[in-house]
Amino acid sequence: AALSYCWDAALPFVTTSEEMALYRSEIRFARLPVVFREAITVARRFSIFYLWIGAVCIVHHDLADWKREFVQTPYIFAYAFVTICATAS
Repeated sequence: AALSYCWDAALPFVTTSEEMALYRSEIRFARLPVVFREAITVARRFSIFYLWIGAVCIVHHDLADWKREFVQTPYIFAYAFVTICATAS
């Protein structure tokens, strides 16, 4: 699944390279923005175990990672089993 949502200053969550190392073992659900938690809950209810969230999956302070992953975004949404669209975030 993939999450489509509005990025803005009110949702300052982005992944850094240090956090990415931590995320490989655990992502604390309670620390995620509400829109992410709700998307995870929806995915789980449909027994979908993988959810792509750009702010989590792309290291935003690493230009090389951002460029490499950002160009994949259209394919991620095109081939996702389902896209969860948040009308407000």
